[in-house]
Amino acid sequence: MRYLQFNLNSGVRIMIQFYKYVILGGVLCGSLACAPSKTNRELSEVSCCGPQINGVCLAYYSDHAGSTYITRQMHEFCPCSRSLQIQAQEPGGQWLWQLRDDAFSTVSPNKSSPQNHLYDRTLLLAVFYSMASVTELLPLAANPSEEPIKLEGQWYIPFIHRTASGATVTLLQSRDTKKCDLVKIQDNKTTLLARSYNFQFNETLKKNIPRTIDVFNITDGLSAKKIVLQLQYVQIEPRN
Repeated sequence: MRYLQFNLNSGVRIMIQFYKYVILGGVLCGSLACAPSKTNRELSEVSCCGPQINGVCLAYYSDHAGSTYITRQMHEFCPCSRSLQIQAQEPGGQWLWQLRDDAFSTVSPNKSSPQNHLYDRTLLLAVFYSMASVTELLPLAANPSEEPIKLEGQWYIPFIHRTASGATVTLLQSRDTKKCDLVKIQDNKTTLLARSYNFQFNETLKKNIPRTIDVFNITDGLSAKKIVLQLQYVQIEPRN
């Protein structure tokens, strides 16, 4: 494993993590077999009782200094169990993050490594609800929670869910497309807004699955939003 570091004209520093099976600007793997192996025995086992979405993605993290960190990850979504598990081979070993029924847990080979901060519960909630709601694998409430609201020129119908830990999840269904392509998470004084797009129809699930999810920090208001994470799924493998 190695890194390439260079400066763009804008002065943004990019660190790209190379893997044996990754070619940026080309093709990432031919199958999910190239994803990190499941060696973890510390996280609780998740038995998926329904459709599951597994994906290999490139994750682009942005910080306050304008730097971007890029890494490859394996995501496993199980909407019926309300669970998401993420694996990544990082410097120093394999990291695992899990969200299950609102409970956040992680396995790290190095507790002092900066990679420990790639995910927290709030960010995992944003990623999970983005994929689960926009694919309609997580049913909406029978009735909207509030009147339609307008965000960035588009009208959305809000469906609000409060988790056991006290986080507020607002699924925003587009009045035009009927997709829940926006998700707002309010948790621990942090507010995130996630947008799903670049949809591709999947024959297995008969659903449109997003290839890109952007997550913004909007704690200081929508006008001051800052992107914190972009996920680009290069391979999706749904299972019924």
